[in-house]
Amino acid sequence: MIFFNQQGKTPQSGFALPPRSFLRSPLILRLLTVNLIAPVLLLAGLYYTDHYQRGLVTGTFNTLKVQAELVALAISEGAVAAGGIPGGPPPIQERTLKNGFFGGNENKGAFLTETGRRPSSSSVGSTAFFLLRKEAARRILMQLSQIDSDVRVRLFDHNGVLSSDSRQAGQATPKSTVSLEKSFFGAQAFPHSKLMPYEEPKNMTAFDYEEVGSALGDGKFASEIRYSKLYGTILSVAVPVISNNQIVGVVMVTGGVEKILKNLALFRFSFFRLFLIALGITILLSVFMVGTIVRPLNRLSRAALNVRTAGGRRQRIPDETKRKDEIGALSGALINMTDTIWERLDATEKFAADVSHELKNPLSSMRSALETADMIANPDKKKRLMGIVHDDVLRMDRLITDISNLSRLDAELSREIFENINIYKLSSSVVEVCNMGESAQKRGLKFVLNWDSALTDQACVLGMESRLAQVFHNLIGNAVSFSPDNGTVFVSARKDGGDIVLSFEDEGKGISPGDEKKLFDRFYCERPAQEKFGHHSGLGLSISKKIVTGLGGRIFAENRIDENGKILGARFVVVLPLVCGEE
Repeated sequence: MIFFNQQGKTPQSGFALPPRSFLRSPLILRLLTVNLIAPVLLLAGLYYTDHYQRGLVTGTFNTLKVQAELVALAISEGAVAAGGIPGGPPPIQERTLKNGFFGGNENKGAFLTETGRRPSSSSVGSTAFFLLRKEAARRILMQLSQIDSDVRVRLFDHNGVLSSDSRQAGQATPKSTVSLEKSFFGAQAFPHSKLMPYEEPKNMTAFDYEEVGSALGDGKFASEIRYSKLYGTILSVAVPVISNNQIVGVVMVTGGVEKILKNLALFRFSFFRLFLIALGITILLSVFMVGTIVRPLNRLSRAALNVRTAGGRRQRIPDETKRKDEIGALSGALINMTDTIWERLDATEKFAADVSHELKNPLSSMRSALETADMIANPDKKKRLMGIVHDDVLRMDRLITDISNLSRLDAELSREIFENINIYKLSSSVVEVCNMGESAQKRGLKFVLNWDSALTDQACVLGMESRLAQVFHNLIGNAVSFSPDNGTVFVSARKDGGDIVLSFEDEGKGISPGDEKKLFDRFYCERPAQEKFGHHSGLGLSISKKIVTGLGGRIFAENRIDENGKILGARFVVVLPLVCGEE
C-alpha cells in the first residue's frame, strides 16, 4: 500500500499530486489571462476617446459661438448709438474699483476701428463715432443670458472695459465641474497639465483674456480653454460687437463643460457596460474551457500518477475517447500506454520465470551428474557424465547469450537510428553464404532466392541491417534443421501494396496443427528427432519476432499445402513496410 503525506506526496517519489482547486491551476491562469486581454483593452479604450471628445468640444464651441453672435447682434442693433466729439475720437472712461467699469468723459483718444487700430489724426475729421449704450446693452445681455443659465455672458466695451456681466446681474454661480472631472467616467477628459491656468481677476478687462483681446483688436471670433482650481475646465469664446463697420465691444461667453463631461461620462458608461458584458462572456467561456479542458486534464494526470504510485490494475485511465479531440486522443494514448506497460510487466514477469526455469534445468542436470560422478569408479561412465556436464555448460552459455540479446532488443531498437536497408542485397548475400556453407556441402541442401518482378533490386526497408540479417539467419537456420538431405530452402520476395513480403520455406514435415503461434513463444522448442537435445535455446524465433515487430512489421508461420491438402513443408513469412524501390 502507498501512503501519502499531507502535501500529497509519496515518501519515495516526492512528486506532488495535481492541485484539486482549478483556480490554482497554471493553465487556468493562462487561459484567463489570454481571454481577458481583449476586455481589458476595451476598458483601456475608455480613456482614448479623443475623436469623440474633440467632436464634443468643437460642437460646444460652435454652440457658444452662436450664442455669443446672437447677443452681439442684438446689442449692435439695440444698444449702440452715435456719439462722441465731432471730428475727434470717443471719450475714454476711467476704471473704478467699485463697479468694475469706466465712468467720466475725459477724452484720451482710445478709439479702435474695425481693424482694431486707432485711426490716424488725418482720418478722424468729422467721422461719426458709435458707442455702446451700456444700460440698454446690459438689459439685452441679461435677457438673452437667461435662455441658457449654464453659460456666463460678459460684455466689454471698445476700450476693453467690462461693461456688463450676467453673474453680477444675479445669475446663479455656475456649478464647479472639478468633482465631475475627477470621477471615474470623467477622468482625463481635459488634461489639466496642458491647459492654461486661470484665476479670475477682481477687476477684469479685455486684456485679461487673450481671446477677448484678439476679437477686440482683429474683429474676429476667438476661443480658449482654461482650467480653474475653483470651477474646473472653462470654455470661452469671444465675438466682436460691430456697428457701422466699427468695433464697439466684445461679447464673451463661457461655459458648456458640464454638458461635455456628462455626454462623455454617458459614452464611457455605455462603453463600460459593454466591457462588463464582454467580461462576463469571457469568464463564462473561461469556465467552459475549464470544464472541457482543464478538469479532464487534471483527471488524466491524477489517474496516470495513481497508476504509477498506487499500483494495481484497478487504477484505470478515464476514457475520454468519445470527445474526438486532442484530449480524447491523449486519453486513448494514455490508456494504450497503460495497457502496454501492464503487458510489458506481465511479459517481464513471465520472462523472469521462464529464464529461471530454463537455467535451473541444466544446473540440475550438472549437479546430478557431478554428484553421481563422485560415486562411480568406472572411467567410461565418468567420461559420459563429464560429457553431460560439458553439454549443459554449452547449453547454459547459449541460453545466457540469447537471453542477453533478447533483453537488449527493446533498448537497442528504441535507441538506434534506423537506416534504409536494401533487401535484395541483404537476402541475396545471405542465400549466397548459405549455398557455400556447411549444410550445403555436407547435406546437399540448396538455397534459392525468388525475386518478384514487381520489385526492383533497389527495394528498401527502414531498420537495422545487423538485426534484420539475424532474422534471416534464424529463419533459414530453422528451415535447415527441418529440411531433408538434398532438399531445397526457398527465400522469396514479393510486393503486397506498400509492403514487401519475405517467405522462408522448407521441405520438412511442417508445423504441428495448433502450434503456429507457439513457435514464437520464449523457450518453446520443437526440434527434429535426430537433433541433439540442448542444441537450441528456444529463443531464436522469439528474438526474430521482437526484431520484426520493432521495425514496424509482422511475422507468422504456416504450412505449405498442395491442392490435395498434403503438407509440403513449413513457411515463415515476414512482412515489412517498403520505403523505396517500388516500380
